[in-house]
Amino acid sequence: MRYDKNHIMETITNKLSWVIGGPQGSGVDTAANIFAKTCVLGGLYIFGKREYYSNIKGEHSYFTVRISERPIRSHVDDVDVLVAFDAETIFRHALSVVNGGALVYDTSLIETTIDETPFLDNRVKEDLKGRLSKKNLGNTVKGILQLADDNGAVLCGIAFQDLLKEIAEKRNEPSLSKLMRMVNVMAVASSLALLDYDSSMLANAIKYIFKARPKIAEMNIDAANYAYNHTKAKYGSDFRYRLAARQVNDDLILAQAMRQQEWARSLEVADSRHIIQSHLHLTRASF
Repeated sequence: MRYDKNHIMETITNKLSWVIGGPQGSGVDTAANIFAKTCVLGGLYIFGKREYYSNIKGEHSYFTVRISERPIRSHVDDVDVLVAFDAETIFRHALSVVNGGALVYDTSLIETTIDETPFLDNRVKEDLKGRLSKKNLGNTVKGILQLADDNGAVLCGIAFQDLLKEIAEKRNEPSLSKLMRMVNVMAVASSLALLDYDSSMLANAIKYIFKARPKIAEMNIDAANYAYNHTKAKYGSDFRYRLAARQVNDDLILAQAMRQQEWARSLEVADSRHIIQSHLHLTRASF
């Protein structure tokens, strides 16, 4: 059944798969790490999986974070929440968003065409064009969003660049309007607003990630709060999926997979699975 905002669906709390994507080198990892830390601060278990191309900047990169109240050690293919700050992420992942899931995107992207997206391979392009043609839709982000809407995805368009300009004016720092990497944190904040999660957890996660740069942390917290409140005001809190903080277990830590054995040895723990809250699994995408 296609999602209908007027139809009451079962609320799902603390059980979802969250995906963020963008160009390699644009801050996808930082945004995903902030989201992961935000969840962990609320006592939630996560499992992360990163897919990326072997290049420094430009090609597609995305990060999946699965959240649960219980320990998890694998990912799932379904996407409950997709956060996209470039057109390629929408073209590649929008149709994977489940019925009743959400797609957070930048409204400035909607007229971008498939052929204007340089790193989409021909197979993907032809597949997308075929699907769009069957529905008499244009070969644009707008067309793909319509297909996602037909599948039951909740579309949450945010004018992030406009919000960034508003934040720059509010802080009387015009240069902020050019700091596009802050859009990543704002997009994370918008997704957390939809999930009705405590925004103070996000602020604490940002402080942690940018602990060596307190001024950067302060600016990102301002931007995150602004986007969070804007999204709440625009879309409310009726989204099917929710995140809610739980009692934190102090024995659990957030770790990357490549460091688990090292950390387990340093802590003299026989079985690292008992102390690792997050397993951030790094892989290379095929190309």
